[in-house]
Amino acid sequence: MKIGALASGGGTNLQAIIDACEKGYIEDSYIDIVISDKKEAYALERAKNSNIFSLFLDPPQFLKFKKGMNIEDIMNDPIRREYDYKILKELKRRNIEVLCLAGYMLFVTPEILNEIPTINIHPAVLPSFKGLHGVKDALKYGVKVIGCTTHFADDKADHGPIILQATTPILPGENFKDLIKRNLKREYLIYPETLRLFKNGLLKVNGRKVITTWDEKHFDFQQRLLELWRRDINDYYNSR
Repeated sequence: MKIGALASGGGTNLQAIIDACEKGYIEDSYIDIVISDKKEAYALERAKNSNIFSLFLDPPQFLKFKKGMNIEDIMNDPIRREYDYKILKELKRRNIEVLCLAGYMLFVTPEILNEIPTINIHPAVLPSFKGLHGVKDALKYGVKVIGCTTHFADDKADHGPIILQATTPILPGENFKDLIKRNLKREYLIYPETLRLFKNGLLKVNGRKVITTWDEKHFDFQQRLLELWRRDINDYYNSR
């Protein structure tokens, strides 16, 4: 399976996918192209370090500052769609079968969404705490767990059918950075597993629901999530 990725930042989730492909966890799959809207994005360096074709596509300047637009305006903005058409041409030229959003900070328009299955990861248990600050918003609200979600992207923000989710306990007295690090460990598990399930035809979309067929690897994946919880609780207990 040929995977494409869009990234705007450090690309740690991208690296998790690269590693999973190289180790054969996602069978017969590899990332074939990484595209970024940020010239300085370290995700591009990660791609080069793994001999993956990487490309910086500079979006129109005013595209970066339309923060006041609602999602419908964004999806129908001809300038945005023209930019996404350039991305789509690169993806189609390389016969990409699935597109991953790995910390990509622009909305993806129907120009791409209607052509290539697109998967996103969000640092919250959707449908709660959508938007740029999922963890901070969850903490401010006073929840006892945070988490992460993979979902098929659609024309609404953090909205498409949910594929996998994982939760992370909030420990007493924990600082924000440590909480983020622990939550990222879940992200690095669920994104590769999502792609493995997709590649093997173990996901079936029925309206808003994604039906997952569990195989042996998926049982093992669930055990690894449980082990993260055990480790977090044991580490907290032993540090008191």
